[in-house]
Amino acid sequence: MISSTLKVAGCLFAVSLIVHAQNPIQKTQSGVSSVSGKITMKGNGVSGILIGARVAQQGPRRVPPVVTTTDQQGNYKLSNLAPGQYEIVTGAPQFVLTSSEPMRRLIIGEGETIENIDFTLVRGGVITGKVVDADGRPVIEEQVQVFGPDGPNVGPPIYGFTTIGPDDRGIYRIFGLPPGKYKVAAGSPEDRMTYGRILGAVFSQTYYPSANDATKATVVEVGEGSEVTNVDITLRRTQPTFTVTARVVDADTGKPVADATWGLEKFRENGSFGTSGMPSNAQGEIKLENMTPGKYALFVLATLGHEVYSEPVHFEVVDQDIKDLVVKASSGSSIAGTIVFEGVNEKARPNLAELMLYVHSMSEEANGMSSGTMPQALVSADGSFRVGGLRPGTLYFSIFVHRKGPGPANEFEVARVERDGVVLPKAEIKAREQIKDLRLIVRSRSGRIRGIVKYENGQVPSSYVQVTAKRVGDENSEMAMQMDDRGRFISEGLAAGVYEVRVLVYLSNRLPAQAKQQVVVSDNQVSEVTLTVDVQADPRKP
Repeated sequence: MISSTLKVAGCLFAVSLIVHAQNPIQKTQSGVSSVSGKITMKGNGVSGILIGARVAQQGPRRVPPVVTTTDQQGNYKLSNLAPGQYEIVTGAPQFVLTSSEPMRRLIIGEGETIENIDFTLVRGGVITGKVVDADGRPVIEEQVQVFGPDGPNVGPPIYGFTTIGPDDRGIYRIFGLPPGKYKVAAGSPEDRMTYGRILGAVFSQTYYPSANDATKATVVEVGEGSEVTNVDITLRRTQPTFTVTARVVDADTGKPVADATWGLEKFRENGSFGTSGMPSNAQGEIKLENMTPGKYALFVLATLGHEVYSEPVHFEVVDQDIKDLVVKASSGSSIAGTIVFEGVNEKARPNLAELMLYVHSMSEEANGMSSGTMPQALVSADGSFRVGGLRPGTLYFSIFVHRKGPGPANEFEVARVERDGVVLPKAEIKAREQIKDLRLIVRSRSGRIRGIVKYENGQVPSSYVQVTAKRVGDENSEMAMQMDDRGRFISEGLAAGVYEVRVLVYLSNRLPAQAKQQVVVSDNQVSEVTLTVDVQADPRKP
């Protein structure tokens, strides 16, 4: 399922390519790698097509894409690419790729020359129509979505481009659609979060022309370069909305807490949605409007200046307003101490002031919830830190580095915690406890796994393949690795240890085929692995 918001994101990147093509960057990235290929349509090269390479994993300071334009024969070359993971994307929204993926993913090594990364385009189709209410009045800026013929959450996502919603006439236009069959819907699913919408009425999701059930929707068929008009949707049913009022008070004194930042979570069958809003007013009051029926939790978020937490207040909106919920804010605990590097040479150490420390405080009583966020703190130049707003419980630490360019976001881990020279098997904190003498021993996570997936008895698109790595003995360490279109994958910023690398190939109407292998990861080393999957083998047999 792809929302109109995501379609806008795709369109914005196409616009970004145009902007960078008009304003080329004089300084090129270090490295001598390049990617080249050809863009064709109906067997002929297409000139003047923008194409760019963007870094797939961005740091805080975003790296602009490297952009070029195809020549008279449709050839292109993207040069001066630094090693890393990239997405190769065309900047022609009116065209679509003949493949199911909207981009090509590449893992590029240093000094690598990659050729024949070709794209075949066809002119995209258009779906346009009008969204009205039961009285025939235009509905403005309502969310419009396009799904495959089997409805939402089935099959690969649909990529197209649209405005935020219907205009003042209720008219919408979705373009850049691959040829195929679609179902079109407007409105909001009933299990979604709708708080914060400007519009007063919340319309239930309705499929073209006026069905509330995806199985009863009319299928729209779009041909290459064709425009399907009059796909009009009548929103006949609105979701009831209610107002919820709450007060944030001090858990000890009962006095109002002003300017308290809050979080709101709506639960659904297979997950939840979260949001936050304006802080409480001078009387500690919070007013939530346009709340649709469902189960929710409201809680206070720890922020700078408000080092508090609260237990989540659970409530259910059924058929009336809810008044006078009380959220009790308690003063949070705090920790302070020093970060010390171990086994990391001077050249590999980041500037201490570039480190960010995140702390989870988890307790069984809170059903695994922290205070709604991960309280965080910048580390001082001398390695000292302080983090407040923590709930009592077991503490878990994460260290991140502010990066200036592409690369792994996390290269270090807290290996152990010491207090008064004693290693703590488990870092715990009590209610309102102020711990001031912790030492966080930080080790490098400089190991890398690099590999390739090969297939026997067939080929599989990369979108149907999942590669993971898990440190042996640590059940919570499993991480997904992005595989590129050449079957290559890489995972960076790994702690030393033994890892199990596993590939799963998801095929229709059967269990996934798989292969796995153990690999030893060492600091500052690259561990190579090759996984071969027989896509025709019976996955139930070892």
